[in-house]
Amino acid sequence: MDTALQAVTGETCAAPARLLEPMGQPTPMMLVGVITYNPDVGRLRELCLELSGDGIEILLIDNQSDNVQDICDEFDRDSDIRVVRNPENIGLAAAVNQLVEFARGARARYIMPVDQDSKFDACYATNMLGNFHELQADLPLLAAMGAKVFDVRKRAYQRFMRFGHTRVERRTFSGGLPNRYVDTDFLITSGTVVSLDCVDQIGPM
Repeated sequence: MDTALQAVTGETCAAPARLLEPMGQPTPMMLVGVITYNPDVGRLRELCLELSGDGIEILLIDNQSDNVQDICDEFDRDSDIRVVRNPENIGLAAAVNQLVEFARGARARYIMPVDQDSKFDACYATNMLGNFHELQADLPLLAAMGAKVFDVRKRAYQRFMRFGHTRVERRTFSGGLPNRYVDTDFLITSGTVVSLDCVDQIGPM
């Protein structure tokens, strides 16, 4: 199709480079992958606006939604958003691994998996990428960075976790590395920046 958005069949992770080229846009620094299943299309549009920014390309990976055609129609004129249609619901982890392969094909350096129900501040993805680069200057092997998460059901911020030999330590944020960061052993998938260099060393999700 001629539009910038390309509705393609995921099938497997085969030939991701072919699936994602060309868009006529500069090579993205980070590929944001929103994994969808029967989403509210209006809210999905808002989510993409929250995540858009310089150096960011958005990929909607759909797990056989009943309203997938509505998704394609909604984003059919967007220059920085594409839709991948999986022929079946492959689940979250497999979709994240698809995102990794698509990012390699697009020559991006980072990925950010996103759940369709998440909500972010404006310019979130761009700001997180800048924060990642800031900390990576001191920690070259930095693998992933996530944000402080507010749980709307519990009306509280989730605490960060460190895993000890015999117990799990839960931490509230009180500054850290150097002042704005805290060491943690667990991050939720949605909204986390992941370095593809580290994925190459560690392996798939």
